[in-house]
Amino acid sequence: MADVAFRIGPALASTSYLSVGAILDAARRAKAGGVLAESAVGGEALTYVVVGIGVNLVAPEGVPGATGLGADVDPMALLSAFLRVFVGGYGDAGSGAGFADEVRARWRSVSGTLGRGVRVTQTDGRTIRGRAVDVDGWGGLVLEVGADRITVRSGEVELVR
Repeated sequence: MADVAFRIGPALASTSYLSVGAILDAARRAKAGGVLAESAVGGEALTYVVVGIGVNLVAPEGVPGATGLGADVDPMALLSAFLRVFVGGYGDAGSGAGFADEVRARWRSVSGTLGRGVRVTQTDGRTIRGRAVDVDGWGGLVLEVGADRITVRSGEVELVR
């Protein structure tokens, strides 16, 4: 979606991680959308994963830190452009060597999270604070926590100052 927002939206955009990539207004670092992944595990197996994408065209009232791409952005043009970019970039997903590395490189190039402070709330309620520094080969967010590096595989990630 960030690729499309750069082309269509009047604001610059970048993606965030796990809330798995959010569209940000780069100038104000305000959230304009995001990706949410929900999953269930039964026994030792993944039962399902549902992924959804949302984008604010207009900033919602009363939501601190939220913005929109702009009231002049045509929703159908945005959706059409997104689908073209998505199919063009991922239509042959996984069929070539280096696919995961290419996806990670594209993500890094538009990330609004890397290099910034984050707080991760895990499903058991524990929180981890650190600086997001990378994404590993399995899609985990790598954090610097003090002198250590840890990898977060799931949780709600919030940008903090």
